[in-house]
Amino acid sequence: MISRAILILFLSTSIVGKGSFWHGVDRKVVTQHIAQQTQIPPDELQAALSFWQKKYTKHFDSWAPFYPIVTNIIRARGCQVGCEVGVAFGTQSEHILLNSKIKKLYSVDPYLPYPHDSFPRGSTQQSMDVLALCIAARLARFGDRSEFIRQTSVDAAD
Repeated sequence: MISRAILILFLSTSIVGKGSFWHGVDRKVVTQHIAQQTQIPPDELQAALSFWQKKYTKHFDSWAPFYPIVTNIIRARGCQVGCEVGVAFGTQSEHILLNSKIKKLYSVDPYLPYPHDSFPRGSTQQSMDVLALCIAARLARFGDRSEFIRQTSVDAAD
């Protein structure tokens, strides 16, 4: 699906942004959308959202200093299409879309709770599903410039 279009591949664990997990999205709208899409009971949904807010806050600014490096490479090389593999909180993808003229960015992450992965310890599949929906909403505001792909990188490349 994306293998012919990729000019640059980013391997990252993007877990920071502008200080709030909800930056760029309307919390109420996203929460209602997730509730309708997943049929997760309200108390479990709020618990998952609180889990991610705490994880996001804990790691705030740990990766942000590196975002301009990737964006500068995109601009210097005139890249028109890119792919971030390992999207996590979506903030590297967001930074690229906000700060470059890239025409298409594929953001690829399966959002699976791998047992030995440090991102994030204590997550469940249900909480990963909630995070994926939040990130899809965050990146949707970029329209056709952004394509969120919830698959492994191997599957997305086919």
